[in-house]
Amino acid sequence: GLDRVTDWSATDKIRFSFVVGSAYSESTAGVFNAALLAAQNTFAAGTIEVMAIQVGSDVILFADGGARNTAEVGAILVGRTLDDISASNFT
Repeated sequence: GLDRVTDWSATDKIRFSFVVGSAYSESTAGVFNAALLAAQNTFAAGTIEVMAIQVGSDVILFADGGARNTAEVGAILVGRTLDDISASNFT
C-alpha cells in the first residue's frame, strides 16, 4: 500500500528527481480507485507528473516518477486537504 503521512504540514517538502513546477495538478474523487483512475488518465496525456487528489478527509499523492505516463509512486496525507499542498511543496 501507499505510505501514510500523519504529520504533514503545509511547509513540508517532497523531493523528486525531476522538477514539478507546472506539471502539478489537483482534483477530488469519492474513493481511492476513482482517484487512481483520474491520475492514470491525467498522466497518460504526458504533461502532468504529480497529482494531489482529495478523497474524503485525506489527500492522495500520485507521481509519474519515471516519465512513463502512469502512476508509479504515491503517498496518503492523512487528515489533510488540498489547502495543505501545492506545487511549491515539491523540490
